[in-house]
Amino acid sequence: MSHVDVDSLGERFAVWLRAVRGRSPHTQEAYTRDLRRFAAFAAARGVDLIDVGRGDVRAWVEEEAAGHAPATVMRRLAAVRTFYRWLGDNGILEDDPTAGVRSPRLPKTLPTVLGISETASMLDLPPDDVRGLRDRTAMELLYGAGLRVSEVIALDRGDLDLDLGEVRVRAGKGGKERRCPIGPPACEAVALYLAAAPHPLGEKAPLLLGPSGRRLSTRTVRRAVHAWAARVFRDASPHTLRHSFATHLLEGGMDLRLIQTLLGHKSLSTTQKYTHLSMDRVQRAYEKSHPRAGGKKDNREEE
Repeated sequence: MSHVDVDSLGERFAVWLRAVRGRSPHTQEAYTRDLRRFAAFAAARGVDLIDVGRGDVRAWVEEEAAGHAPATVMRRLAAVRTFYRWLGDNGILEDDPTAGVRSPRLPKTLPTVLGISETASMLDLPPDDVRGLRDRTAMELLYGAGLRVSEVIALDRGDLDLDLGEVRVRAGKGGKERRCPIGPPACEAVALYLAAAPHPLGEKAPLLLGPSGRRLSTRTVRRAVHAWAARVFRDASPHTLRHSFATHLLEGGMDLRLIQTLLGHKSLSTTQKYTHLSMDRVQRAYEKSHPRAGGKKDNREEE
């Protein structure tokens, strides 16, 4: 099949990701980059993308796994799988060389979560200036609505309704829009920041601004969360606040499917990891407290 223009296929695949699958520019770029990486590996073995076999794919996965984290290899293999399934759906290739190729297993780790009092101590720290007001606003939205950091920085002024206590998330995964409630602390943080910071007018104006007056970057938010957490002697990331949001809701009695809706998860199985996390905390508390589970014994006589 050497008559097939592989470069043209790559361009058509990128267009399909954006126009049909609705992938974000970031995801499209990542998939395209991963496909180029695999194409370079295949070329070094003397084969084109259209001619590779399962042995080539397995060899690539083994090479990637030798130098990269399992999550990275899984993502890269997912991009290549998507490409070959697209080829099959379009009648360009009959045999999918990625079929039956296993991804490396991810280690079973639970996400880091702050306690309720730890979260409050962190978010209640007084901001020193306008930048501090901005950073606290970002963190209140990460924890108050369980947003991803990419969703927070994509917010425009018109996406928040402080009277209703609601935020509209337009930049969720898969391009799906959702609405999330936010509590009084988050509403107050937004109001104080908007009152103190010079902002461009209009509903399409970015909510969170960097020093240059442009939309805030994810790196800046990560640095801010880390710095604020360090002040209460903890280590945290934006995702830590999102994990804490979900865990605290679950422990407070909220139904898992409602948490799934708030987080914007496509599958309930993704949300279920918080069930395991909550049970892990229960197990630790049980072992610490119950006298027959290694906990402290009460020596008082029974009445």
